[in-house]
Amino acid sequence: MSLILDETELIEKLRSFQKSCTENRKCANCNEIGPNYVCIDFGTFVCSVCSGIHREFNHKVKGISLSKWKFDEIRLICSLGNKKDFLTFLGNRDFNALGPPPNSNNHLILKEFIRNKYINRIWINQSLYNLYYLNLSSIQDSLPKSQINNSKNPYKTFQPNITEYEHKNCNNPNLNVKKNFINRNPFSFIN
Repeated sequence: MSLILDETELIEKLRSFQKSCTENRKCANCNEIGPNYVCIDFGTFVCSVCSGIHREFNHKVKGISLSKWKFDEIRLICSLGNKKDFLTFLGNRDFNALGPPPNSNNHLILKEFIRNKYINRIWINQSLYNLYYLNLSSIQDSLPKSQINNSKNPYKTFQPNITEYEHKNCNNPNLNVKKNFINRNPFSFIN
């Protein structure tokens, strides 16, 4: 069941979460500054180029200011975000050997990167995936019916495990995993 709130208030909550965490201020895939879209399937902020690629893969994407939002969608995004996405889907990527993620200038390379990150999941940290993406509550009324019954849908039994709507910032100790893993700066390659 979705809580009914004023549309402007929902967008403001989403923008507030985006501003509260440095990682959310850049695209989750290409590091473009100031993403204006959200990939709901992964709870990430993405740029216009990456949003188009996600749509090509049938991922649910919405424009932050131009879309109608449900409370459950906002709650989902605020329980995930770009930091958890990075630690989960790029957790086992060797940045020394492979370098930083591609920028948005080369569509084909970026598309292959997004395919490897989310569909092939070649760099996934499975334990963080289990922690962040599989231990969540039902948001089925936020997902299209085609995604709910899709066997490839990672949120088939998706249940946000948060009790409050807002997170004050992404450094909330309840959101972090093992300190030795978090203390390293996985975003050191981002300017």
